[in-house]
Amino acid sequence: MANYVSHEEVLEQAGFQFKERGEIPTGLVNSSNKDYYVAHAPFVDRNYDDVVDTTDVIVYVNGVAVSVASIVAAEGKVTLSAAPTTGAVVTIDYDWSNLDQAVVATYHTQAHDQIQSTLNVVYVIPLQSTGGNYVPDMVKLLEKRLTAGFLLDKEYSVGGDETKDTRGQLWIKWATQMLKDILDRKVQLMDASFIVLTQRNSGIVKAWPDNSTATQDEQDSGGDVHVRMKQNF
Repeated sequence: MANYVSHEEVLEQAGFQFKERGEIPTGLVNSSNKDYYVAHAPFVDRNYDDVVDTTDVIVYVNGVAVSVASIVAAEGKVTLSAAPTTGAVVTIDYDWSNLDQAVVATYHTQAHDQIQSTLNVVYVIPLQSTGGNYVPDMVKLLEKRLTAGFLLDKEYSVGGDETKDTRGQLWIKWATQMLKDILDRKVQLMDASFIVLTQRNSGIVKAWPDNSTATQDEQDSGGDVHVRMKQNF
């Protein structure tokens, strides 16, 4: 199942989505050259679709956006559809991150699966409102913070005072507690109209014998006593 938020939102939450605007790339501007290189790589998604392509890089020639033919994200390379004329001013807008995107994806999947396994106990999956599928902002925040927490704590922690919680650990603890509160039904997920999302059955098993038979005599139990419930569950 698709994640609730994009990798870009996770990187922004963790503080590892860096934005460059109006950068002058390297490459000749001589009416024939189409290839230019930026100072930082790799390119990362900047329109929240988890795909890194030409739509994530904007190139301006003399202040006017021009067509980008292709990019090589890992190299920070941009190939234009047409060569700028000699003396033109070329600038590029793009986002980049120094985090390994495969690692980001791995922890994102881990966080999403943890959230799903908890929500599935209480709510119908995919999450549903009266108007159809609906993902509350709380769930999106849960996924952003839990994934960012994993990234900061497990892979990119810079150490420090171990007697204090790091930002990543704090986010993991916050998300874990929030999931517990949802599981315990202390927190309810609602849609934009404050209607609680479609829930599963309460999960309470109703059967006989139950705790009411704990002290009953056999003759009052309706038959041979095989099980006595002596504790409320």
